[in-house]
Amino acid sequence: KPLIISDVSGVRDVVKNYINGIIIPPKDPQAIYDAVLYMMNNPAHAKQMGQSTQNEVRKRFDIKTSIKKLEHLYIKWYEKVGLKHKV
Repeated sequence: KPLIISDVSGVRDVVKNYINGIIIPPKDPQAIYDAVLYMMNNPAHAKQMGQSTQNEVRKRFDIKTSIKKLEHLYIKWYEKVGLKHKV
């Protein structure tokens, strides 16, 4: 599904406006209405944004990628505190 999301801290790290969702100002009912109307009037683009969202989530939150990132953090911590690690 495409996203309609308020422009709050961290949102722009994941959502690219009109690429995988629509970013709207916080507490702006008219912006919500306009974004929903845009999605309804542009179903092909809404579908494309939904696919892009799905792809982004899979890429960013893939279990293998998450494990590698966590492993890297542990290795850096071990090195920082002077412990030896096994890889």
